[in-house]
This record gives sequence, structure tokens and C-alpha cells, in this order.
Amino acid sequence: MGTPNIVNFFGASATVLTVNTQTVATALDPALVIRYSDFAAEGWNALANGEELDPEKWITAIVKKIKAWSGANVDDIPNVVVTAPLVGLEQRNATLKRRYSYGVDIYQADTGTSEPDPDSV
Repeated sequence: MGTPNIVNFFGASATVLTVNTQTVATALDPALVIRYSDFAAEGWNALANGEELDPEKWITAIVKKIKAWSGANVDDIPNVVVTAPLVGLEQRNATLKRRYSYGVDIYQADTGTSEPDPDSV
């Protein structure tokens, strides 16, 4: 399998905007806009490395951002919580790599289903 792109991870309408443009959204088709600058604290320097189109970089920054926020939140309010990673070493493509296994907990009312429903979170 080849290197994933933005569309693979986020869907057919996903794109990374790199120029001043207008995004059209409606009540029936809203758009989530996350600026690269919001991830400065996560240590991602995509603009220096030309990696702004790599969805794995975005996902890693998002996971770290949620972990930082949910780790600082001590009440039961958040329904999506990312816990500190378990760190290990693993052989991937003949290269020893460090693995970070984050826990992602999603809470919703008990409906007996095996997967969370975003409408119920």
C-alpha cells in the first residue's frame, strides 16, 4: 500500500489550503478548519519540511493536541480522552522504529453498541 494522502484519511472533499481562498460551507455540509499554527506546541514544523500535505503528520499533531487538553482536564466533562502513550520499539520495513501507542477513550451513554456513534458522544 502506498503512502496515504489527505483524501485517504479525511474523505473525498478534504484538502489542505495553502493560499488565501474561500471555503464554502452550509448548515447541511459544515467545514472543520484547523490551522497549522494551532499545533505549534506539538512540535510539528511541517512548513519547514514541506510536509503539510501528509495526513499522518496532521493526525499525530491532533492526537498530541487532544492528549495535552484532556490530560489537563480533571473533571468528567470530555467524552473523548487521549491518554499518555506506551512507548516501545518495533521492526517496520526492516527499520527499528519507536512506537507510541496512545489510548483513545470515547464515552457515550450505554446503548449496547460495539462502536461509538458520533451523534451520541
